[in-house]
Amino acid sequence: MNQRPGITYRKPGGFSLQGLRIWGLLFLLCGAVGYGLFAKGLIPSYGDTAPMSMVTVGMILQAVYFCAIPIFSFLLVQGFLHTSSIKNYAIRLLLLAVVTEVPYNLCMTGNPLGGFHFAGGFGFSYADFSLNPVFATLLCLVVLFFFRQYPGKTANNVFVKLLVWLMAFLWAGMLRIENANIMLVIVPVIWFCRRKKGMVVFGGCVATFLSSIFGLGSIVSVGCFIAPLTFLLVHFFNGEHGEGNRYINYLAYPVILLVVGLVTKFAF
Repeated sequence: MNQRPGITYRKPGGFSLQGLRIWGLLFLLCGAVGYGLFAKGLIPSYGDTAPMSMVTVGMILQAVYFCAIPIFSFLLVQGFLHTSSIKNYAIRLLLLAVVTEVPYNLCMTGNPLGGFHFAGGFGFSYADFSLNPVFATLLCLVVLFFFRQYPGKTANNVFVKLLVWLMAFLWAGMLRIENANIMLVIVPVIWFCRRKKGMVVFGGCVATFLSSIFGLGSIVSVGCFIAPLTFLLVHFFNGEHGEGNRYINYLAYPVILLVVGLVTKFAF
């Protein structure tokens, strides 16, 4: 078995990185359908007479979406540990984030421009503005870079890492980056526990639960109890990369959002 450094392994078999990525994309698909097709299309089309079963399915799909966050947090740390170029990795994530923004806005809000509008003249609404979760992944990559640049527990290094981490939260809030606060809790836990899979699974579960409880509310709080269970998939990570096409892996998310957004827009 082609084991990867930085983590202990359970046994041969289980899930490769590609297998985990596929699970993550399935969870993202559930979220796109739940937030886009159900919340923006099907349910509003029924108005107050929407069947309770339909509303329930929509809520479940929205909750399942949050299972993708732990998986992609783990994939980010693994990618950071084994990439040959942090610069190229960051550029790919930035390009993906930019490409994803329009499909994300279309699927989640129905307006491909997000907070920008041209009806009655150009305008911008900060309340309607948000950046897609790929920007959260990019922000976490920057945090990981500083974590590795300032290793050890000296007062200076701890101060720098803590400052960068807190500044990341501020940027996430100012730019309204979706899911950034949750990822900024989960990713450091995975990073510092990376050499022991048991600690990754336990710490990741706790971090996901606590960050979801304090970072989410109301309807989506169901995801607080589902998302931590995703680390059971990480528990069976076998250390292998798996077979997959890089371009398909990167473009799958914006394509999912675009398809669901277009179906919702033209069907309802």
